Amino acid sequence: MPRSIFRLIAICALVAAGCLAGPTHTVTGLVDLLDSTGAGIAVTRTTCKGTGTNSDLGPGTQVTVGGENGTVTGTLSQGEARSSTDCRFTFSVTGVPDSPSYEVRIGQNGGGPPVPGPKLAADNWVYAVTIGS
Repeated sequence: MPRSIFRLIAICALVAAGCLAGPTHTVTGLVDLLDSTGAGIAVTRTTCKGTGTNSDLGPGTQVTVGGENGTVTGTLSQGEARSSTDCRFTFSVTGVPDSPSYEVRIGQNGGGPPVPGPKLAADNWVYAVTIGS
């Protein structure tokens, strides 16, 4: 067999193994759940979670970061009660591939509008969104 075929087979094996995939990033996030009445947030001392229409927001809620080169998931942390009307969650999603833009979905509530890749990179791969009012 000619050497070029061996090279082609080796390259295909590396691609299949993910060795030649583009760079990946870790996207960290801040999710502020606000409810001016406090009815949509359950606070227990210093922790919190969503209730009622916000009940899908709590520790372990799935976070999806996706772009044209793939989608990666993570989960929300335990909520930090900043007040009776403000609950902050964090997340960290590793292995996010380069993309011209990203969509971040948080539970059933979704997230904000798509974020351009260069903006997310300029923000040091930190995504912040406020849900509620």
